[in-house]
Amino acid sequence: MKVDKALIWVYLLYFIVFAIFTISKDYLIYNTIDIVNIKMTNYDKETNVMTIKITKKNNTLNDDFICVAEANDKKIEVIGKDNVCEFALENDANYNLYLVNSSSIKSNIFELSNIVNNVLSFNFATDMLYLAVGEEADINYYDIVIDNKKINYNFKSKDENIAKVENNKIIALSKGETEIYSDKTNETLKIKVTDLITKPYATKDKKELLPCNAYSEEEAKELDEILEYKINNAGYKTRSGALAAARFLTLEFQYRVPYYYETGRIKYENKSCNMSNINTNIVDGEGRYYRKGLYLAESKKELITASKEGPAIWGCKIRNLEKKPEYGFVPGVKMPNGLDCSGFVTWSLKNAGFEPGDVGAGEDPGRDCQCTDLGEFVTLTPELLDSGKVKAGDLINWWGHIAMIIGIDKETGTYYIGESLSYIGGVRAMIYTRKELLNTFKYVVLMDSFYKKDGNYSDMWN
Repeated sequence: MKVDKALIWVYLLYFIVFAIFTISKDYLIYNTIDIVNIKMTNYDKETNVMTIKITKKNNTLNDDFICVAEANDKKIEVIGKDNVCEFALENDANYNLYLVNSSSIKSNIFELSNIVNNVLSFNFATDMLYLAVGEEADINYYDIVIDNKKINYNFKSKDENIAKVENNKIIALSKGETEIYSDKTNETLKIKVTDLITKPYATKDKKELLPCNAYSEEEAKELDEILEYKINNAGYKTRSGALAAARFLTLEFQYRVPYYYETGRIKYENKSCNMSNINTNIVDGEGRYYRKGLYLAESKKELITASKEGPAIWGCKIRNLEKKPEYGFVPGVKMPNGLDCSGFVTWSLKNAGFEPGDVGAGEDPGRDCQCTDLGEFVTLTPELLDSGKVKAGDLINWWGHIAMIIGIDKETGTYYIGESLSYIGGVRAMIYTRKELLNTFKYVVLMDSFYKKDGNYSDMWN
């Protein structure tokens, strides 16, 4: 049979073209470079550096490639191996990520912020927040995000009957517990709304006097927990911690702790003090309560080491020994237990983590270890007030009386003094104009050297 040579050439040419097309197509397919996965494998908060891992699609024809991170004028390249590459990127820009193979073929480009969650690190400023019914509080948090972008966390409450969120503020509505959350983070903030305290406020009107046994053991325990929380949140062993304790008892506690003339002091073994100037009656918890927490539960009596007329918790009556009939104090008549002036100040300092000693109120140079010895004892003058040296948390004094400045409203020139006096009816936040302050008090104890740290200081409460 005769073979048509022309037809053979046609078939051969067809085969060659097909082969070239197939090889070229396969070459193009197998010489492409594709990203399979991009993920952040580590983030170092201290250095603000992300570790990014990129995985390349397997390619048997061309396995040589580099990873590229590009942003602004910065370009970082890392050689890939076994279809993987890793590089450390400082969180200073939103990088574009891509791969390039040895044939200069480039993969698709991915924007880092579209791959990795914008929120690299998030923490609420506190694990828990106590609020009084009707109180509002800002949501405070610390976050680190990619390229410093502002994140709208859109915080929500799990139970809006207890507390709701509006404009990044938590508004407490009713007693109970709930949590604040966001779909941008796994962290949650526990909210406990209580009716055992009030929003902090100062008024010229007297609060109701604390009754005997006003609280159950459970309620008293919860109040101790709230007090401790407030102090820790302000700063334990700081000026703000002492302020938190004083503000709690004068502004947030529902009742007015009675004034009670002390019947003695706890044993105070400080060899630098002239002990003859200290009351020789060794008494614990009568007009003074040199302990942590509130003296509101019957179980607290177990901590009392020595009694003269008690023990009795705050608000419950014990026999009065002081002769001050003009203020209703008649010897032998039972009066509700509470705090005297230095008792209130030392209680505030003690609960903030300080050890002031069982000190009194006077500034008499012949007496040792008074509250006036705790800091820099100076005369109160208009010039001193104008200097800005006087701060909330400093002590303020006239002979025989000591108190704490708990708020300074610089705009109105109003001073709020936490103090306990027989004729004002106990522990109160008293309100003074600048003129009234200068006419009432003679000295200030500047407490910077005592506190050493300010903590989360504010002239006024929120």
